[in-house]
Amino acid sequence: MSQATIVRVLSIEREATRIYDEAVAQAAQMIVDCERETSSTREQVLLEARTQANRVEEEGQAAAAAERARVFGEAEAGAQQMERLAAQNFDEAVSFILRQVTGRA
Repeated sequence: MSQATIVRVLSIEREATRIYDEAVAQAAQMIVDCERETSSTREQVLLEARTQANRVEEEGQAAAAAERARVFGEAEAGAQQMERLAAQNFDEAVSFILRQVTGRA
């Protein structure tokens, strides 16, 4: 081989080595960038999930409070109705007993 050919081959090998080293460095940087982006995305997804979970919890608490108020309202109305009926029946029972005791049927 001529000296010019050897110089050319060595030059091509150095260029190939440089290109390879740059490719390895770029790949390493891409890995770092991807890890950073993945970490950032993960944190963002977790934050969004926490926010949504808090919103769902608050909505659930509000719905539970509304349902609780409705149930207690119905129970209170039912209790008042029972008290009115009990008072009415009590008055009728007292009248009946008095009629029975006094003999006025």
